[in-house]
Amino acid sequence: MDNNQTAKPVIAGVLLLISAGFKLLGFFALLAASIFVAVPDMFPRLGFLVVLLVSLPVVFVIAMTVAGGIASLQRRRWTLALTGAIIAILPFSFLGVAATILIALSREEFER
Repeated sequence: MDNNQTAKPVIAGVLLLISAGFKLLGFFALLAASIFVAVPDMFPRLGFLVVLLVSLPVVFVIAMTVAGGIASLQRRRWTLALTGAIIAILPFSFLGVAATILIALSREEFER
């Protein structure tokens, strides 16, 4: 490690990947719970549509969190790492807040 490099981006990347793992578990719980959603017979595809509409933003949040974590671990693309960390805050996550702070403080350590 260089003298001007700290462990902040690595810690932030690990926090983001852990946060993504928790979000993924929540996503699978959402899918499992959707099996038990009662849908009126006159709207047979409504349940699938609701699950799809809720799932797409969740998948986006998970993907951006993983991308930000990887960028932070590699110390590349600071904007992607910061964006992933900010998105990881949704829904409110202490891991996302901590990662956002660490990435913001370690901007100089990322490749330009």
